[in-house]
Order: sequence, then structure tokens, then C-alpha cells
Amino acid sequence: MSKNRQIGDEEPSYFSDDPVDLKLKKRNGLSARINQSLMIFVLLLTSSTFLGSTLAANISLNGGRAEFGQGVAGLKACSASNQVGIKTRAEYTLDGYKLKSVELSNIPTSCYGYNLILSILNPGAEGTTTLATLFSTVKRLVILDRSGTFYTSQSDAAYVTLTSTNNPLTNTDTVLISFNTPSVLTSDIGTIGIESSENTITGLPCGAGGDCAAGATGPGGGTVVLYFDQPFEAPGSECDLACRGIEIDKTQINQQEMWTRNSSNALRNGQTNATRTGMGGGFYNTKLAFESANGSNNSNQTYGAVAACWNKSTSSATDRWYLPNVMEYAYIFKAVKESAALRSAASGWPAVTNYYSSEEVTSSYSASGYVTTFNNGGPPSGISVTAQVVGTPGPTQALSVAPARQLSPSHLYVTNTSFSDYMGMHIFNHEKNNGYAFFCLHAFK
Repeated sequence: MSKNRQIGDEEPSYFSDDPVDLKLKKRNGLSARINQSLMIFVLLLTSSTFLGSTLAANISLNGGRAEFGQGVAGLKACSASNQVGIKTRAEYTLDGYKLKSVELSNIPTSCYGYNLILSILNPGAEGTTTLATLFSTVKRLVILDRSGTFYTSQSDAAYVTLTSTNNPLTNTDTVLISFNTPSVLTSDIGTIGIESSENTITGLPCGAGGDCAAGATGPGGGTVVLYFDQPFEAPGSECDLACRGIEIDKTQINQQEMWTRNSSNALRNGQTNATRTGMGGGFYNTKLAFESANGSNNSNQTYGAVAACWNKSTSSATDRWYLPNVMEYAYIFKAVKESAALRSAASGWPAVTNYYSSEEVTSSYSASGYVTTFNNGGPPSGISVTAQVVGTPGPTQALSVAPARQLSPSHLYVTNTSFSDYMGMHIFNHEKNNGYAFFCLHAFK
């Protein structure tokens, strides 16, 4: 192996457990031969010679930080012909420059479900027995690529922060691996290597890269009811525009409550325009209704279905539970019907009753008009809806839902808790002080 080559040399070094040669395409004058196993060449960062004679050419100082070394790599096991880009950044400490971050870009969707494993070979070293310690006792950082969201083990998460972005034009992802406390001196870096593995990290909980099957325990302590391949948006929530899962809080189910009321048990009336439909819309509606308290100071909104969900214990100001909207109820009812594991984990719910949604009713509400809106909003397949107008729609009303096993000619509710004969959902408007049941949802990545 050649030692202490500088960036731009014709054949950068690499390290391998099982050296089988594989030629990489040239890019910016670089070419390399790497092993055909999962370990790949990423970048040569020479040791003391690099830091001495090439400091000005390859490290640009910027506010106590330095960027150095760009290279390319092919993640043989998952990236096909994609060339994965790499960029590293050093940060100055009292001990000298240390590796602060490694950025991998152009990671294709074919890497979904794979592990990416980062390691650093010391200058001039061969094999994997002289890897640098990244932090604690970890020499190989394992990162799971789960549908473009990246995770480490819970123990490693205390030492690194992962930030990822997606490029919809190229259908690729970029992940920035930042070391919370840099510990590897750049003078101790010979080669940075990445390997990919088909094995996923084990022992991760749902919401942190682990299994999010229906019935599993969610990241907020609830029961997972839904996990989507494609993200949905709940703007302002912890997962924001990249939510994938929904868990349900069973402890709130079947409490008969007003939609929202104050500490004197008085209904808080007044339109708040909480009328957003679609997956994730319940978060927006609940936030809007709670913060405006139906037109009053939110300190007056102490109780009710809206407040009960929004005030549920959370880890941050944005990590909130919320009252579902109509579309979310439809998906949940169907999930209960189709998943035996969910019915087992959620024995006895949803109950056969009427539920408040987070959607308010406007004076323009019409049954046929709402059904059209609902059907254009992406309802779950195989589920039908009927809607009804009760009295005169107005600002003191919210939409309510009920599971149904027959939608015509009469609206017959499901008569058992297994939901095996669930066929659809009935929607109707009713006063906010009616005292319907509700449950709370939590969206997560």
C-alpha cells in the first residue's frame, strides 16, 4: 500500500478485509482499485505530511473549522453505479485539528434497509486491526438507512448527531455524521472507509429505526397503528414534513368530553378555522384550536378533548399529541380491522361509539360536499363514507365520526370490538359540548 499520498494522487490508498479488486470510475482525476466485498475506498487523508506540507492547499480555515478532502466512493452492496460523494470537516481544539463531521451524499434509494458502517484506518496501516477509536470504545460506527432517514444505536446516539436531506430530483439522500465531541486528530487519519451491509441494526425501538409494525410500542409510549412507506406532512410537529408513523394513546379512549372547555367547565365557542383534512392535518387543527382557545386566551382552555391531547406529556414544544381529523380516523379504523396484532394490543378499542374529530364545522358544511372533499383527499382503499347534516351547521360545532358496518340505507354501527365487519365511517356535525369520546395521536418519523 502506498503511504502518505496526497489528494489528487493517481491511486489513493484503501483498506480491506478481503482484497478483491474493483475498478472505480475516474472523477476529477481520481481512480482507485477497491475490494469487491462490502468494504470500499472513500478518501485518503494523509498523516503528518498532509498536515504539514499541504495545509494551505487542502485545509481552508473558517472560524476555527476546516474543511478538507473530497472524494468519491461506490457502496458496492447497495449503490449500484452511483458514486457516493464524501466531504469531511475538521474542528480546531486545544489538542489540534480533530474530525468534526463526515458527509455522505448521492446515496441512492437502493441503500434503503442497509447499514452504512464508518471507520478510520490509521496512517500507513493495513487491514482493520489498527482502526482509530471514533468515540468511547467504538471503532466502527453503524448507521441504518431506513427509507432515507438515518439512525444509530441508542448508545452511539449519545456521541453522534445525524442530519439527512433528500434530493427529489435525483432520488438520493445526503447524511451528515457529526461527532458531538470530536476526538480523532486529523493527523491520525490515514483512510476513511465506508462499508455497507444488508444486516440492520438490532434492538432499535420504533421511531429510532426499529420495527414499527402495527401493535408495537411507539416512540411516545403509545401503540403504533400506522407506518407508511412514503412520508406525510404534519407541519410544526416534531417530524414536520417527513412523518411516517402514527401511534395512539389508549389511556384517553372513551372519555366523554366536550370538544374544548375552560376551568369553569364552560364551552369555549367561536370558530378557529381548524378545518384541515388529510393525514397529519389533525396536528394543525389541534394546535390552532388550542392556541386560540376558540377565540379566547389559551389559559382559559384547560380541559376538553383538544386540550387533553395537546397537554399530554411531551419531550419538547413541538413533540405534541393531537386530536385526529376525519381522514386519520378512517385509516385507524381500517388498521384495527386488518391487523390482528393491533386488535390484540388494543383490546377493547376503538369502542362502538361516536368520536370527536379535530375538524370544525363551518356554516357552509354540506354532507355531499364533505364526502367529495374526503374522497379527493386520499382515503384508505376499500373504505366508504357517508355524511349527514344534523341541524344547522355553525361555528359551535365539530365533525364527529362513527365506525359503520352498513352505510345504506341505515347507518349501523359495528356491534363488536373486533372490527371484522367494519365497512366504512359515518360523518356528521354536532355541538362541541356534546360530550363525545376521543383518542389522541402522535406522529413520528
